[in-house]
Amino acid sequence: MASLTDLPAPLQSRDWHWAERQLRKVATTKTAPAEVFYNVAKVLEEAGKLGQRLTWLKRAVAKRTD
Repeated sequence: MASLTDLPAPLQSRDWHWAERQLRKVATTKTAPAEVFYNVAKVLEEAGKLGQRLTWLKRAVAKRTD
């Protein structure tokens, strides 16, 4: 199972590629909370991938209302 325990270091060093990859892995799990989807959107924003951001924000909202 994917884990977020190593995520703080890449976020602090602004390694958006690694953070995105790790968050996407966690987002594929059935137990992923809405915050994971939101954080994928924020990482995409920081990486300049603005077109994908809205999809992940919608997923976060949908997950929160489940």
